[in-house]
Amino acid sequence: IFMFAYYRKGCHQFGVTCPSYFWVQRADLLASAISRVSAREVAVDMFFNCVPPGIKESRHNVTVRVHAELPPEMKPVLNPFRDREPPEYWIIMLKWVAVSLTDVEYVINVDYDMDLLLPSLQPHWRDVGLDFLGTFERLRRSGYLAASNSDWSSPLNGGFIIFRPSRALFLDGVKVMRRAEGGWNSTHGWELLGRPRDVVPPADTSWISNGGRPHAFFKRNEWSFVAAEIDQGFLFHMLRVRNQVGTDLGALPELDRRDWQRLFSVEGPPEHRWRLSHFYNKPFFRGVPMGPSCPKVTVPKPGKVRNTFAKQLAWNLEASRTVEALTDPALVDGRQRKLCLTLWKTSRKCIRQVLSAHEVDPGWLEAHQTVESVYGRPEFLKAWTWMPHKKRHGEKLSERASALRDTRR
Repeated sequence: IFMFAYYRKGCHQFGVTCPSYFWVQRADLLASAISRVSAREVAVDMFFNCVPPGIKESRHNVTVRVHAELPPEMKPVLNPFRDREPPEYWIIMLKWVAVSLTDVEYVINVDYDMDLLLPSLQPHWRDVGLDFLGTFERLRRSGYLAASNSDWSSPLNGGFIIFRPSRALFLDGVKVMRRAEGGWNSTHGWELLGRPRDVVPPADTSWISNGGRPHAFFKRNEWSFVAAEIDQGFLFHMLRVRNQVGTDLGALPELDRRDWQRLFSVEGPPEHRWRLSHFYNKPFFRGVPMGPSCPKVTVPKPGKVRNTFAKQLAWNLEASRTVEALTDPALVDGRQRKLCLTLWKTSRKCIRQVLSAHEVDPGWLEAHQTVESVYGRPEFLKAWTWMPHKKRHGEKLSERASALRDTRR
């Protein structure tokens, strides 16, 4: 199951609706890969009000469900977050719905600025699907209900989380949300529980996630990491502090060759491991030139022109190629598809004008910059590049986490 939680008061065609078609195409491919190697049903769920609601079957035999309404039990719960800035903050809290889906074994909760199956991995879909099954098994063996990852900005990044759903955990979170009005500040966090050094369990991997050292927010001893007052802080509180049912992906127990042979009838872990790309700074609606004519654009410092607009151009080209080839009516509306392609074409013209004005050759960028070359660097989550079998800082995080638990019991 893939959750795509995003509700808009207004559906910005260029920045919201069109990118969703790119997302659902990749989600469909990944769901199909996992389904084919597991012989189990996998569905794509989009909690989204900017495309027509309904349930359809894709050409890859994946059930695609679009939910245009908030779950009833979440509407009153989310009200306290409506007045926070930016106004979309209350929407982000909808991620907690993923924990309630107890009719499935695992939920992959993903933001819509993620590429779920990179072009270089698409020919190796079987390896990717198998590797996800291995990750599910690692989570099951750990006994945890959630696995995520840290980055420089937060001890838990909410852009990608794997859940084992639990109704009891979900209802506990709803209870905390109902008390959320006035129940958070930067010193004592959610439920005003206390300062980080006092309340984060000593065996939590956030104490060692920074190259074996504590995450940066411990140094300040404040709940001051990115999105601490909304989804990332809430998820960290519920999964790692209040209930202690979550951990880092890298801390999950490894599978050995005998496990791979017994469970999946293969000699060992697949050659091509799953990895995702995050379109940080969301190039599809942050400062992107668009419209029937090129507006005046606020250009960043000259030294940043190539980097900034390379991201926009690379994403635009990949999205255009993807959606142009996308003809499955379960995934895209034909009229909307045509409109998106027109908008992206106009945007490319505007980007080229900006680049040429700053003596950057857009032709060179189009020939050499791809989504993977621009977004493949480990600037978001190290999980997207380290993979479960690679070592970080000289040893695997799972080994460090195990040693941490042993020494702090």
